Amino acid sequence: MSALLIAFIVSLELISGCSTRNYCENEHPVFAQLSGCARVPNFGITYDNANDRPYDFCMLRKAILLGRYDIYETLLRYGAAPKRCEPDYEQLFYTDWMRGEGCDDERFLKSFEALGYQPKGPQALLNLAVKDGCALAVNLALDLGADPNLPDEKGGLPIAWAANALADENFRMVKALMDRGADPHMPHPDTGVSTYMTRKSLYGHLQDSKPKRCPLMEKLMLGDEAAQRAIPNTNVEWADTGKT
Repeated sequence: MSALLIAFIVSLELISGCSTRNYCENEHPVFAQLSGCARVPNFGITYDNANDRPYDFCMLRKAILLGRYDIYETLLRYGAAPKRCEPDYEQLFYTDWMRGEGCDDERFLKSFEALGYQPKGPQALLNLAVKDGCALAVNLALDLGADPNLPDEKGGLPIAWAANALADENFRMVKALMDRGADPHMPHPDTGVSTYMTRKSLYGHLQDSKPKRCPLMEKLMLGDEAAQRAIPNTNVEWADTGKT
């Protein structure tokens, strides 16, 4: 490698490093923490800046979206007022939690409940939860009285949305719905075809890439006890339900 090329690479690294340092030093201290800069005490949060809105964005909402419960909780301790976020902050907090990176962190949910925050109605919450892929929110909606077999405004059934993919959260959502009486054999109001049949066709195309997950989801929707026991709290990749 020529000396000129080495010098060019070094200069790029120096420029990049300076740029990163300048950003972290010049950015709003809390926003910098939410953006991945090196941690500082209390995440840079003080009683004076806890209610700031850098870039006109509520820092509580950004912390929820990023799944940063540590920063969210610290903001509250230092006086961040949720009412200063948006008028409908309660529902937005639930939506941010479901759609963000921390929808599997029950601490957010417990905090919302402790503060008396109310989500949308149970059915609206369930419809959002299955589309956003958040099993904890599905369980919350069902606990609040949502009907697991009621189609949404476009005729989509909750279990059809829940079984639309083969990620870990999809397995948890399908199991939660079926535990509360969801019927995967209920025909779609428009097509007349059941969730089980439409998803079985989808899984057939995925069989080569998902050799364990496809049959497991099929068994789960058929009420197979071994499949139900196999759904873990963390990872589905073990997935071996034995003989059919």
